[in-house]
Amino acid sequence: MEKIFYELEGTVYQQLNSIKRISLPDSFVSIPQKLNKGNGEAKLYVGNESDKTRNFFGPRPFRIKCFFKRTELFEFMQELKLEYKYPKQQYRRKNELSELFDKRLSKINDQNEIIWFSFNEQEQIAPPRIYGKSDDLGYKFLRELPLPGISYLSFIKLQSSSRTIFNARLSTDFSLLEVKQFLPDI
Repeated sequence: MEKIFYELEGTVYQQLNSIKRISLPDSFVSIPQKLNKGNGEAKLYVGNESDKTRNFFGPRPFRIKCFFKRTELFEFMQELKLEYKYPKQQYRRKNELSELFDKRLSKINDQNEIIWFSFNEQEQIAPPRIYGKSDDLGYKFLRELPLPGISYLSFIKLQSSSRTIFNARLSTDFSLLEVKQFLPDI
């Protein structure tokens, strides 16, 4: 397997592994873009207890250092722009989404290129389900920006000679929305 390297803030990191397509469900996102009535969970489900999950995130309770790249958040928002501006799904505050899009872009623009946040396992939750949470601004972006059903998260684990960090990346999959349009209401 080919080794992949990244340079970040003057330090070289090697990519060790990744977890792709962590779902960002309706229960997790901020209230304006919710599709249902729940108030939401600030904690994020990342998987079930397994050697693979533990090897990736670390022993219980994991406490990891993560980051978003501002440019990647801009790209993610551009992918969602049409859905924010002309929503196809029935979001709770559908009429506010266009204005929220502009406010959220402005908030991203005010950040440094690297937006750090901690992500800590919720040890009060008994296995097998594993959840993480944070109060940091970067983590708040994780709840504010995505639209449920069409957004997901990936983590890329990076290692330098002195530390391990995780690149968090938001992505979209509109095929899920397209399938929903053709399903009958039950």
